[in-house]
Amino acid sequence: MIDVLHICYPGVGGQAAVATGLAAEAMHAGSRQAIVFYGTEKTAEQYIDLCETEGIAHKTIVKKPGIGIGARKKLRAAINSFDPEVVIAHHPVSYTHLTLPTKIV
Repeated sequence: MIDVLHICYPGVGGQAAVATGLAAEAMHAGSRQAIVFYGTEKTAEQYIDLCETEGIAHKTIVKKPGIGIGARKKLRAAINSFDPEVVIAHHPVSYTHLTLPTKIV
């Protein structure tokens, strides 16, 4: 189980830089982190390298432009596989609210 799952756009720039930085610092503090890079680009190598160096679990989902039903199914599967306590969607159009699993506590 992961404490926090970050979902962000995989290209060079703000979202991935923030998500990987937050996840790396949280890992240093003992919080288990994962990142799903979700968007129309491949994940920038610098973010893959940082995840691997810091031991951050990660997955890339490359989608076609538009809503992408197939990509949303992959996103839901990724969220389920990481089984996070918290999901932070840095990506405003990831449609995360449509893919989150429901837990009854």
